[in-house]
Amino acid sequence: TSFGSVKDHHKQLCGATDKLVKIDLKKQQFSTIENQEDRPVIWALHEDHQDRIWIGRIGLDYYDPRDSLIRPFQQYNVFEALANSRIIDFIPRKDGLIWLCTNTGLYELDIEKGITARYWTGGEGVFYLPNDDVRHIYEDEEGIYWIATGGSGLLRWNMEKTELQQFTRAHGLGNNFIYAIYEDGDNNLWMSSDQGIIRFNKTSHQSTTYLKRDGITDNEFIRISHFLGVDG
Repeated sequence: TSFGSVKDHHKQLCGATDKLVKIDLKKQQFSTIENQEDRPVIWALHEDHQDRIWIGRIGLDYYDPRDSLIRPFQQYNVFEALANSRIIDFIPRKDGLIWLCTNTGLYELDIEKGITARYWTGGEGVFYLPNDDVRHIYEDEEGIYWIATGGSGLLRWNMEKTELQQFTRAHGLGNNFIYAIYEDGDNNLWMSSDQGIIRFNKTSHQSTTYLKRDGITDNEFIRISHFLGVDG
């Protein structure tokens, strides 16, 4: 079972349950990265501009291709809660920081300074979010963040103005457990959920849920079963 992958033209790295596996695409050979004993399940992988591979599991690790070793992350700073959190996605930001989506909130990662902020139910002001279980985050062209949560539906977050708007089943959303958010060219957000794929219009806030009867393969998705191809 592969829970995450990153690749270039010659190699691919996959999270195979609790191990990081290197695949040589040209030779069609694979090998397991060393020093991975007794580590938790890998949920997500992300390659930064320095070619390091960030590994999301319970806590944060990284793989350095210069010496082919995996190291535990140390720069939690004052955000030690992340060390015991499930990291299920890495989302690069336009300013070079990286969002970490976890079950204890949304964290900011600066690859030089470490963890620099946490957004969660215990936060105040701009650091407050109404749900700690953050599954995915998407920034649109206007700089508005749309957050997929586990149980609190969809959040529209204007971080600059500290404005939050929540959309749940009470507002017509098909399900409150959202796993991923992608935008099309017609002002719609497409979201996988516990009950079908949801199309949500950003202007009208109207939503349509597509189920198995509408042609999708199954009604229920899981937290990491999403992908956006280069062709949209």
